[in-house]
Amino acid sequence: MCTFRRGKADLLTTKFLTILAILPENAREWYVSHLVGAKPKTNLRSLIAQAPPEEQAEVLHLIADSFTRNQKAESNLDTVELAEAV
Repeated sequence: MCTFRRGKADLLTTKFLTILAILPENAREWYVSHLVGAKPKTNLRSLIAQAPPEEQAEVLHLIADSFTRNQKAESNLDTVELAEAV
């Protein structure tokens, strides 16, 4: 590791992962979130809660459409199964 700190060698993946594993969880999450460009522990509920009312309404509309499409698909499947049974 000393040669790495002096800039004379690359840090091997195994050593990097070992170092990353011993870091506190919040430090690991911070590093990985910056590495991949995402916020740590972001969930859909918090994103919707932080969104402006127009975007919240759009999300609700998309969810409602999704349920409607699923119900239509199930209804069509029931009709096909009934026809095949007859």
